[in-house]
Amino acid sequence: MPYESSQLRPNIIGTSFASQEDAAAEIAAFPVGARVVAHADEAHPGNAFLKFEAGAGLVVFMLVAPVALAAALASWRFL
Repeated sequence: MPYESSQLRPNIIGTSFASQEDAAAEIAAFPVGARVVAHADEAHPGNAFLKFEAGAGLVVFMLVAPVALAAALASWRFL
């Protein structure tokens, strides 16, 4: 049974491209109507994706969380 998904990668952090040509090059291996391998969870087929790559979510969390925590602690002094 065919499903549709707008995700290219498994992470929720979106990817932006400098130009439409760059975006087209990224999906060139997946032409419309072609049979391709997709990675999907049977319980959530709408979250299927095409490129199995590790995302940057963990790295972003590890960098942002300490800064956010430090800012919260610093601002706590002024309450």
